[in-house]
Amino acid sequence: MSLTRDNVKNAVKYTFVRTDKDTEIEKAIQWILNDIADDFPECHGLEEATSTNLDLTEDEATLDISTALATQLGNRTFEIALIDSADEANNDTLDEISYDEYLDLLPDPTDTDDASKGYPYCYARRENTLYFYDVPDYTTLSIRIDFGKAHPTTGNILYPDDFEECIVNGVLWKMYDMMDDTKGRALKYKVYYHGADEDSGLKFKKIRSYMKKPNQRDIIKPFW
Repeated sequence: MSLTRDNVKNAVKYTFVRTDKDTEIEKAIQWILNDIADDFPECHGLEEATSTNLDLTEDEATLDISTALATQLGNRTFEIALIDSADEANNDTLDEISYDEYLDLLPDPTDTDDASKGYPYCYARRENTLYFYDVPDYTTLSIRIDFGKAHPTTGNILYPDDFEECIVNGVLWKMYDMMDDTKGRALKYKVYYHGADEDSGLKFKKIRSYMKKPNQRDIIKPFW
């Protein structure tokens, strides 16, 4: 028996009873599959990690990106690094913040002219636009987007059948988080899936259970 997206979707809908969120559930399933892939690179059949470089413009706080790239940012795990071609000492990973947090950094949210300028240390995402703070103040800056490994977007799920509970809890976390849940359910499912201390959740327990077995390649691959 192979684990399917419909298995996961039906299990999620048993708890998350909204009937108008099928598209959002499917997107959340893909995000969780990709999140597991980033920590389970030994899984056979995953898409390889990739990187994308984009130039920043001096005095421009925003960077418009393609719809395809925006979709990747929504579906895959990634980090964004600042690159300075003139001085590698300035290269650093940027922190992601919410768009509202970004607006709070601006002296005037309607005008970035008075915003602090220099080397960006954080960014926000909104649809097809990235927002940087500090505002880039040099002509030598670019960003590198490093995507982790990804699970294919079609076909059965590559992970063993006993990953179903882990995936379902992860999807419930993402769904309740998207709904701005005020009853603590998003945090509850996040802890089930991811753990309270980074590596104690179901995701890491399941991955470790396979990685600890002898001859791991012979044991893991027959499940796919």
